[in-house]
Amino acid sequence: MRLPCGRTNTRPSHNLNQSQNGSRRPFPFETFSSDTAFQGLREREIVRVLDTHGNLVASPFGAVEEALPLSDIGLQILRNQNDWWEISSTENGRLLTYNRRIISEGQVVFIVQVARSLAERDRVTDRASAPPCSLPAC
Repeated sequence: MRLPCGRTNTRPSHNLNQSQNGSRRPFPFETFSSDTAFQGLREREIVRVLDTHGNLVASPFGAVEEALPLSDIGLQILRNQNDWWEISSTENGRLLTYNRRIISEGQVVFIVQVARSLAERDRVTDRASAPPCSLPAC
């Protein structure tokens, strides 16, 4: 995987993308990797890349505010080299997130999160559980 700044190894560096005040900012996907899988991703996919501490490393637009939730237990399971599914609530609704670890030389080096909104599923479930309507307009 070709990483930002010409790096080719997959070991995370805590100084990959420092802002002027020293805080880390995630990379936009366009500069995180030249791999076509990352280049073709768009925000509708809701994909994020985390380091092994759960910190956001890359997102479509490179903004810290784009982080997806990951529970402490989920992070621990990922560190133990298992994938993790999680349902979380955000200000925009509920998400189902698949978290997959990226392994290099036997070590977890990144975590990729792929999320989908549960809004449509929740609407259908709510509609199906509503009492039947007796009016013709229903």
